[in-house]
Amino acid sequence: MAEAVRRMGLRYVVLTAVARDDQADHGASVFVATIEAIRAVDPRIAIEVLTPDFWGGERDLQRAEALQRQRLQTLLAARPVCF
Repeated sequence: MAEAVRRMGLRYVVLTAVARDDQADHGASVFVATIEAIRAVDPRIAIEVLTPDFWGGERDLQRAEALQRQRLQTLLAARPVCF
């Protein structure tokens, strides 16, 4: 992704994905890794994210909320310019 952004000379990127219920963090780490890779190419590139809800269908609502918050915190720590 970072190489494609570099080749196209983009200054603003929107990252999105389908729900990744197959991954423990529902894809939050994939967003973070992609953000980091793009910033390694050029830290001036603005990055917006359109994510799934990171909910995951957990039946225990308290656990579901805690996991969702954790996933969101993981992503927000990468500091996208728009969520």
